Amino acid sequence: MPPEAIHGLPKPLTLHPFPNAADHRACAEDASVALEVGQSGRVIIEIAGVCQAKCPYCAQNSGKRRRQEKTGAYMPVDLFRATISRLRKSEAFMNRRVDRVYLYNWGEPFLAPAFNEYLEILRENGLYAVISSNFQKVPDIREENLPVINEVLFSLSGLTDETYGRIHGGSIEKVLANFEAFRSKLKRQSPKTKLFMSWHRYTFNEHEFWDAYRYARRHDIGFIPSVAFLNDLVELVQAAGDQLPEHRKQDAQRDIFFDHMVESIGSYKENGTAYACPAWDDVVIDEKGKLLLCCGADSQSAVGHALETTFDQMRQDKIDSPLCKVCKQRGVAEWAHNNFHDGNQRAWPPGNKMDVLRLRLTYTRLRIKSDIRHALNRFAFGETILDVYRKLKHA
Repeated sequence: MPPEAIHGLPKPLTLHPFPNAADHRACAEDASVALEVGQSGRVIIEIAGVCQAKCPYCAQNSGKRRRQEKTGAYMPVDLFRATISRLRKSEAFMNRRVDRVYLYNWGEPFLAPAFNEYLEILRENGLYAVISSNFQKVPDIREENLPVINEVLFSLSGLTDETYGRIHGGSIEKVLANFEAFRSKLKRQSPKTKLFMSWHRYTFNEHEFWDAYRYARRHDIGFIPSVAFLNDLVELVQAAGDQLPEHRKQDAQRDIFFDHMVESIGSYKENGTAYACPAWDDVVIDEKGKLLLCCGADSQSAVGHALETTFDQMRQDKIDSPLCKVCKQRGVAEWAHNNFHDGNQRAWPPGNKMDVLRLRLTYTRLRIKSDIRHALNRFAFGETILDVYRKLKHA
């Protein structure tokens, strides 16, 4: 069980994935009933519950032995098809408020043997995919499926074997070659697909920050720098309450900007209890079809099943979850949804003035766009404005 860290030493946190399992089964009906998505929600489906990278601060590897490939680690194609069929009947999908599915949470989607089949199912339903990959391995993606991929995030933690090896592990030369080959093929078949480098900032790779930015510019991809943090929700809650196990704290203080992370989380604590978390609107599904509390949690805090549970049941179970409540109380929830703000990031390392200006303009534009979307989602008329924007976008 995940540990709770409210008073004293960590102790077992009693979580009930199904507060009333009988009610869930009775209300589930079957997969022909739509699974709705909240007003500001995303759909995240973990098609691969494993990852070959070694990132020690990823939720995949923080004390969990899940990254070794094993039977049942990938979502069955029939389960994926049934899940998409149920989501496709929702108002959010029918009105195109949601038109894409994130095919990853903390696993490596390119490891999934049925990657092409997932894309084909999305294509048949008029939907797009968003993927994030470390590019240590790239599958043979059929040309007709490439336009289904709407957005790609290239997860990177270093530009040398020394820096890259401390987090992801593996050969950086091979990773960059894999990415460049993939990008060339993707741009030929799907020139509108957006590519970004997600550059993870650690204490030991700051000297490579602007080299990474220039690499991104050379290959005409976006550059999104972000201060690395503990990705596992339970560990974040522990850190925010100064109850992270000592050995984990020592490692984190060595590699990530730990004190900065804890201080910035603390700045959201005062109003934490009243925070209406956007994750309540998300639909996050693991490779077994379990509905998860949020993208930072795992099946130990499941709130139903993708083919059974209704959106209202799922959302209420999230709100009632003890882990959700302590996450808000500690300020973690609001911090996580505002992590890109300057106060939560660190000043960039000194660099070429033109490079700094270009990145500042791009970063500010993305932040303003996100702020506007979140602000509109708080008001009744906001959804109408967003609907008009989506229709113009797809016209």
